[in-house]
Amino acid sequence: MIRNIFVILILFLIYSCTTTIQESEELTDFPTTYPMTSKTANSLTSNLKMSVPEGWFATEDNEFNRVDLWLVRDDYSASINLIPINLDEKLSFEIKNYDLKFILDISKIMRKNNLANNFNLIGKDEFFKINNRDFVAYQYTDSKGIKARVVIFNYAGSFYELSAISSVDIGKTKVDLKELFTVQNSILSTIR
Repeated sequence: MIRNIFVILILFLIYSCTTTIQESEELTDFPTTYPMTSKTANSLTSNLKMSVPEGWFATEDNEFNRVDLWLVRDDYSASINLIPINLDEKLSFEIKNYDLKFILDISKIMRKNNLANNFNLIGKDEFFKINNRDFVAYQYTDSKGIKARVVIFNYAGSFYELSAISSVDIGKTKVDLKELFTVQNSILSTIR
């Protein structure tokens, strides 16, 4: 824990010393066109709500209570989960004055710290808007070949990660990552 805070503080110092960070206005490669059901999934810790996509269902993380909102594909080949980015109180206060790029860097450091050498970034970071809300995203894979995309956003003054994760060949079902990430962006378009 102390190591995480130290790394975050170092990143904070480096970030605050830079004069400008060039943000790209790139559009995401993943549309928001996936069909949604009339069902709503509710966050456990805030009033954030999202629609449930067709072919998916909402469940709860009863074992660890780490996941704030959890959606699972009907064939269990993929999941999408919402997790608040919890930082200590002082750092959390300081970070509210920074942009999503800074939170993206913190997220990567925390994920790399958790996965160690099993964390491999894929491609470039994405900076995009859906319904006038800013998002940043990155993709990674782990040593088991599990591919994921993490989207970070601010809702009501708190930062969240919405992670879309494929499973490793459950049965004969393989996940189309473009479809999975389209589902993820479609869910993001329903935030309320």
